[in-house]
Amino acid sequence: MRCLRRLSGRFFSLLRLGVLNLMIRGAPRVLLRGVDVANLLATSNSSVLFSKVDAALTFIAVHDPHRGDRISRDIKRIVFLESGPEFWPGADACVLHDITRLSIEQVALIIVHEATHARLWHAGIRYNSGNQGRVERLCVSAELAFLARIPNSGHLRITTERKLNQAWWTKEARFERHRDELVAVGAPTWMQRLHAKMFQPSSGTTRMDNDKR
Repeated sequence: MRCLRRLSGRFFSLLRLGVLNLMIRGAPRVLLRGVDVANLLATSNSSVLFSKVDAALTFIAVHDPHRGDRISRDIKRIVFLESGPEFWPGADACVLHDITRLSIEQVALIIVHEATHARLWHAGIRYNSGNQGRVERLCVSAELAFLARIPNSGHLRITTERKLNQAWWTKEARFERHRDELVAVGAPTWMQRLHAKMFQPSSGTTRMDNDKR
């Protein structure tokens, strides 16, 4: 069963990558600081989203030039979808949701977080159930390291530190994100049902991982 789940996961990963590439071809897109940015959100203004991403990438480059240069190497594209934030390894993509209401600093932190996922992936560290808690905390630590370079960022530091005690990486949260992704890319009903049958967690399985041992 575990092998079947692994193969199914690979199938859905390749499928969403293929659909994503097809959708990106006809989507509003722009190149910002070496990163291909595409908007697949039907309800959001592309110019507003692109402007905010450009400002966030510039903000990162100004306050942490080394990290800014590294981001353009670690991720090839930023894609706006209904789900996210998330890093898609197969596409080297940082997937973002609608960031219209977020500040430039908040968007910058999201990009720093997901770009850290990308860097770890390229370093050979594969995200899985055994290490996901540690990986997520490393990404939050990268956010905190970035915030240390920003003046008057105490309020953001407080909210970021709180994330260290949350478990947004649970099976339930991941299943819901991937379910939303399938809906967002227009996957057929049979595919959505198959995904639910294969990956919907049993009730009562949510818990913090015990990777601090």
